[in-house]
Amino acid sequence: MSMLTIEMTPELEQRLEEEAAKSGQSVAEVAFVILRQRFAPPASGASVREDVRALFEGLPRRTPADLLALAEAQGVKPVERFEDLLGDFWPEEETGDQFLAWLREERRDRHGESRA
Repeated sequence: MSMLTIEMTPELEQRLEEEAAKSGQSVAEVAFVILRQRFAPPASGASVREDVRALFEGLPRRTPADLLALAEAQGVKPVERFEDLLGDFWPEEETGDQFLAWLREERRDRHGESRA
């Protein structure tokens, strides 16, 4: 990784230091994240529908420290066993292929496509 020096105003430097303190990261780490987000190439084929994008506009961006505090305030506990994440919504005797066929059918019905 190469070194980059950026000149900035005292106000901007202060805001960067405050953000670093809030997130528990170094100033360099925060600056790196900001630059990576700003200049990251768009994900191929990952366009978000405008109606979905509108749901998130204007919401505050949260730091990892903010998210941890929110989880603690809401009593969210970490998952201790992977098995706790598994659902039981699909009958055990049916195969993965049957599940995929069902999923395709549901998507066709949802989008008003005719069955082929």
